[in-house]
Parts: sequence; C-alpha cells; structure tokens
Amino acid sequence: MTPADRSGLPRPLVAALLMNFVWINVSETVRYFAVLRGLLHEAFPQLPDVAPMSVPIFLIWGIWDTIVIAAITGLAWLYLERFGGGWRSVLIAATCCWLAMFVVLWLGVYNMNLATLKILAAMLPWAWAETVIAVKIVDWVRERLGRSQVLDHDGNNRLILELMRVLPLVTPFPPAPPSPP
Repeated sequence: MTPADRSGLPRPLVAALLMNFVWINVSETVRYFAVLRGLLHEAFPQLPDVAPMSVPIFLIWGIWDTIVIAAITGLAWLYLERFGGGWRSVLIAATCCWLAMFVVLWLGVYNMNLATLKILAAMLPWAWAETVIAVKIVDWVRERLGRSQVLDHDGNNRLILELMRVLPLVTPFPPAPPSPP
C-alpha cells in the first residue's frame, strides 16, 4: 500500500500536487528575485531591510507556497471534476483561485500602503499566469492519468517518463555538457 492509497487521495491528484509543488515554487522564486525584490527596493528606499533574504522569511515563504499549492491544486481538481476539463474550465478555475488568493492578498497589502500600483501591475498578471499554468497542470494530469495508476504495466512511472519527454522541449536552459570520464 502506498502513501497515496492510505491517504485516500487519488494518485493523479498526488501527481498534480507534486508537479505544482515544483512549478509554483520555481515561479514564486523567480518572481521574487527577478521582479518583486527590485520593485520593493525602488518603492521603499527608506527601509533598509525591505525584502530581506533570511531563513525565517524563506520558511514563511515555504508555508505560503504550501498553502497556495494545496489550495490551487485542490480547488482546481474539484472544479474540473465537477465541470470537466478543457481551456474554458482551466481559465475559470484559475481566475477564481487567483481572485480568492492573489487579488485579495495584493489588495490588502496595497491597502496598508505596503505596495504600490506599479507592484500590483507587475504581480497580479504574473500570479494569474502562474495560476493558469498550475490549473492546466491539474487538467493535464487528470486527462493523461485519469483515475488510473501512475505506474505503467512495467512498473515505470508514467508521469516521470512523460516529464522527461516534454521538459527538454520547454526548458529555457541548454542541456548540461557531458561530464568528463
């Protein structure tokens, strides 16, 4: 019996959670370092410790990401189970999740004068795109794996095999050079 069997969660849902764990953590980290950190320093130059990089901050970020991943993946799964998959459903589910989490968060932060309109203009579209991709991952996993087992008849993990097939096509990074003998 696997952990997914004991928890009662469908294996495709567990696969979607794991894929979104990777996707959302990568997206949130890139967003922070590539965009948000600079915008916060620009908006609040009088605060020397704005957007600090420290262990407590990253631990809280880990909690935030875990909540976001569970909420987006779980809510998207429920929506897609009820209304079916496809881009229309993906966009509706993603927009609902985005409104409930990111728009509420950033409006609250803005309302407390802790963000500028420029920050909102950068963060909200990024968060919407991140959410759409996360919901599409859920849709893709549901479509590809359905309620079947993640392992194929040879014991190979279909999800990993599919990722290995697809990722070289979408990664912006060149392949690593071969290691010396």
